[in-house]
Amino acid sequence: MVVNKAVKQGCMWGCGLMTLVLVAVVGTTSWYAVRMTTDFKAVKEGEERLLSQVKADSAYVEDRRHPPAPERVEAFLAVRRGLHERQLGMEQAVADFVSAGGVKESGPLGFFKGLRAASELAPIYAGFWEKRNELLLQQGMGPREYSFLYRLLYQTYLGHDPADGSLAPAGPVGGAVPSHRLDAGIPAPVWEGDPAQLDSALAEVRLELEAHYSPVTNRLETLFEEPGSP
Repeated sequence: MVVNKAVKQGCMWGCGLMTLVLVAVVGTTSWYAVRMTTDFKAVKEGEERLLSQVKADSAYVEDRRHPPAPERVEAFLAVRRGLHERQLGMEQAVADFVSAGGVKESGPLGFFKGLRAASELAPIYAGFWEKRNELLLQQGMGPREYSFLYRLLYQTYLGHDPADGSLAPAGPVGGAVPSHRLDAGIPAPVWEGDPAQLDSALAEVRLELEAHYSPVTNRLETLFEEPGSP
């Protein structure tokens, strides 16, 4: 997926806004928090349906020695295809936010402006997760399997950085530097099998996998409400 400069810069803001969204949902009683809570209610309900119907996922065991079965790779790709339009919408929303200058004020005023911006992006975040959970349910794939395949295929196999989407501003030059990682405790899976075997099994879908990767949505892909989820 081709991502322009504004969208790449948006990765750093998207993560910050994500934090504001979560803080607002669980910790305030403002109008914005009520609005965001409503947006995320459908996400929670969708995940509950997913977990209740894909019961085998609770016992899913990562296999780092054998390539995933072709039918599970195809199921994963079906989810990725179905999320494509949501990815584009997320990238555009973040790019628009960055182009408008983001939220730069400090203090209470800056916080509430950030909260307002987060509330405007909340339906887009929520829509992304809601669609993902719906697609996972259609494919009979739970959070654990999806999270492992995402990390194995995009980070271990294709080599994408787990920190994509977690950048912070580097000052007036407009660059960016790596920042904290929400998923710092979940590094890319270490492949314990034959590298040639993994490459051979996935070579035919490599280009399609790449086409459905977005550094903007990377940090959102495997976030789930359920504490037991990855």
